Amino acid sequence: MKLWLSILTAMVLISAALPLENEEMLVPMDMQVPTLMKILKYDRNIEERGQQGLTIGVIYLPEDPESQSQHNEFLASFESLRSKRILNLPVNCVSIAGVSNLEEALRTKKVNLIYVTSGLYQHLPLINRISAKNQILSLTGTPEYVDVGIAVGLGVEEGKTKILINLDRSKAEGANFSANLLKLAQVVREVEP
Repeated sequence: MKLWLSILTAMVLISAALPLENEEMLVPMDMQVPTLMKILKYDRNIEERGQQGLTIGVIYLPEDPESQSQHNEFLASFESLRSKRILNLPVNCVSIAGVSNLEEALRTKKVNLIYVTSGLYQHLPLINRISAKNQILSLTGTPEYVDVGIAVGLGVEEGKTKILINLDRSKAEGANFSANLLKLAQVVREVEP
């Protein structure tokens, strides 16, 4: 019995260390960007966060073709928006290539929101720690990432876009979402990556 328990424990630990097999973006980017912009209007702290304007840092891995593609699609979709404002705050986008100097890149580019592309699962503990420490709200189109610490994500349920909110993480990152948004969203409880 002890042997089986040891084997089961080892399997759980090994599987937790492996990257997700399915880091899939389910909502098309041309729907994600405007939806995320609308969601941000429901953060009661957005004006405080963006006193000097809002900057979304799109974090991606240059060596990962899917991550690179999502980065490019996010920027193109953002550029195609009619309005690049949330409430009366101007919004701009910057690229963050990799995570080796993430905290410094976020600070120098004055990022106060991040979008995390797929391919970054192994880096989520670092991203989560930095985003909470610096009160930077994290967003993603990879639904599984919300389970392991990204604050806001988009998924699909019964063919419709579903808003995912990791409430504990969003609060840790300084967000205060309205009850109206939380009624529409699926509130997610965090699990360890």
